[in-house]
Order: sequence, then C-alpha cells, then structure tokens
Amino acid sequence: MEEANLAPSYPVPRSELERRVAALQRELRRSGIDLALFLQNADLYYLAGTAVDATLAVPAVPEEGAPAADPAPVLFVRRGVSRAREESPWPVVPFRSFREIPAAMGERGLQPPKALGLELDVLPYTTALRIAGYFPGVTLADASPVLRRLRALKSPYEVECIRRAARMQAGLPEQIRRWLRPGVTELELSAELERFLRRQGHHGIARMRGLNNEVFVGAVAAGANALRTSKMDSPCGGPGLGPASPNGAGRHAIRPGEPVLVDLVGTCEGYMSDQTRMAVLGPPPAEVARAHADMLRVQEVILSHLRPGVAWEVPYQAAVEEAARLGYAETFLGTEGERVKFVGHGIGLELDEYPFLAPGFVEPLEAGMVIAIEPKVSLPGVCVIGIENTFFLRPEGPERLTLPSDELIVI
Repeated sequence: MEEANLAPSYPVPRSELERRVAALQRELRRSGIDLALFLQNADLYYLAGTAVDATLAVPAVPEEGAPAADPAPVLFVRRGVSRAREESPWPVVPFRSFREIPAAMGERGLQPPKALGLELDVLPYTTALRIAGYFPGVTLADASPVLRRLRALKSPYEVECIRRAARMQAGLPEQIRRWLRPGVTELELSAELERFLRRQGHHGIARMRGLNNEVFVGAVAAGANALRTSKMDSPCGGPGLGPASPNGAGRHAIRPGEPVLVDLVGTCEGYMSDQTRMAVLGPPPAEVARAHADMLRVQEVILSHLRPGVAWEVPYQAAVEEAARLGYAETFLGTEGERVKFVGHGIGLELDEYPFLAPGFVEPLEAGMVIAIEPKVSLPGVCVIGIENTFFLRPEGPERLTLPSDELIVI
C-alpha cells in the first residue's frame, strides 16, 4: 500500500495577501473603479486567504487630494466568522445582507463609489442588480479582467504550491502500471488513481471559471470513448457515467491494444498542476505510436515559442502549422465541428486562467506566468492521443514543473 502524504495546510502568508491587494487597488484606480466586491471562491481565496461565505470589499487607492479614509479591504462574512478570522488578516464584519456594506464602508471614511466593480463574468445577473441597488447612482464595472491579469503572474509562493501539486502527480505512471489490466473499467482505473491522489492530500475538486464548468479530478478515457465530446472545452471528453455527468471515465472495460488517456490534476493549497499521459496494454498500434511521437514533436515546437514578449497566439499558430506538416491538419485539437481553439492555458487557482495560447490573443507572454500546454490529436475511431505538461515561464524561457517521463506507457 502506498504511503499517505497528508501534508498540512497553512494559511496564505499575510505578506502575500498584502502584496496582492495593494497591486489590485492600484489597478482598480487605473481602471476607474472606486470599490470592488469579490464573492467567487477562487477570487475570494486569492485576496482574503479564505473561502467561507463572504464578500471582500476592496477600495481603490484613494485619489490624490481625497478625504482621509481607511484603504484596507473589509471581509463581510455571512457564515464562518470565527474561521475567517483565523484564516484572513483583513478586518472581519459579520453581515446578513449586501445592504449593510455601503454604510459599513462609509464608516471607514470612504465616499460612495461612482463605479462599483463586480465579477460580472461569473456573478448571477440578479445578484449583481441586487448589489447595485444598495449603491444609489452607481455604475457597474467588470472587475474580473483586472484581477485575472494580476493572477496570471505567479509569486514564488504560488509557484511553490504548483510545484507541490506537480509532485503529487509524479507517481501516476507507476499507479497506471499497477492498476491497468485487461477488463478493468475506466471507472475502476480512475478510482484507483483518484485514491492515490487523495491519499496525498488532493482537494478532490478542480476549479474552473464560468457557467457550468464542472470538473472533479480529471478524465480517464480509453479508445474511442476519449473522442466523446462533453461540455468542457477540451479535445478529450469521455463518456462519463451518463447524461447527468457526461465527462470523464465511464464503465467501458479496457481491451489490449486500446490507448488510454489519463488527464488528471494535482492540487496544493488550492493551486493546480495539469498533466496528461498515454498508456496501452501490449504493443501500441503503429498509428498510435506515431501520433504520440508527433505530439511530443509539437510540444517542442510550442516550447520553442514560449518566451516573454511573444504574443499569446504565436505558440498556437506554430503548433497548428507543425501538426499540419505532420499530417494532422484535419484532426489536431479535435475534428471539424468539435475542434478546440487553444493549445495551452494558464493555470493556478483555476484551470482556465490567463494566458490562453489561442488565435486572436496578441498580448505578450510575461515571465511569472504558469502555463499548461496540451497538444492532442483525434484519431477517428481510435482515441485522442497527446501529452500535457505544466511550465513556469522564466525570463530565459519555460521551466517544466510536471515530473514524469513523456513516454508512452506500455504494459
């Protein structure tokens, strides 16, 4: 039996939270937002160090000549007050309704905001309207892009968390070799791999942004099942256990010669690392072995363009061109009508963070970003074949954080 590694969880360092909030307050002022409220779990945890039932109010840096006010954020907590005080350094105010926030902020010397920032990309419309109704004459602004751009650049603390998440995934190839046998179902294999991760302290969830983006630990899918599409924007879906959960492992019994895609996430203190490996029982079919080797080649092409200052779309374009040269123009990243439009994505507290290696994104890559790259090809009737690794972008180029060999696991 593998030894459990239940690493203790620690509060986010106060200095880390202070740095994040100070940077956000400056960006809010530049964006013309006077006050921003954050409710979504990942954003709340990033700024407050807790994810209880709370709303964090963050005022912008005061304008020059404005009346004296307390610029510190305030954590309004509906449930979990004592825990919030243990986990967050910010002043905690118990509250029952959003209507209490304007008066509480006014007591700290803050003028009523003209522009109120909310997470409009994820906040329900009725909630946003209700909050705005308690701030007479306010204009709503989307604070999400401001914060997401700050979150794209990872601190040393965050990178260390992602490193630890990647170390959690390091033993997965050994576990695949241990549990993958003829007749084992996708669900049985996935359950054993999930158990391995959970015994190391995996959180059991993988957060994504947006409506109905539901992810557990990842996907294990064999053969043509990997080609089944799902709501999630990914080249690999998997059948899931039915229409109510149409993603990931199903009940299919894995056969010799059938490729198995294992795309599982590691976690540490809320941060994630993304990794995909391929396995097969017995000698792999020639087209599978070739496709796997070709995707490793595409990965190298992507990495050659992963440099600070390069536009986000450039590695994607280079990958598409290399895949076409290798003969996968019609099947790279999915087949016609089901093709995804990215070859990599930022990762941290959420699986879909900035940057996106996708067409139309011309912003430059920056040192400090953490990016998962995943070149994958759909072989109709066979499987989705590919690789995924997580990289930290240094000034001199990418540093790989995921640890196992990229080799095709042959059992």
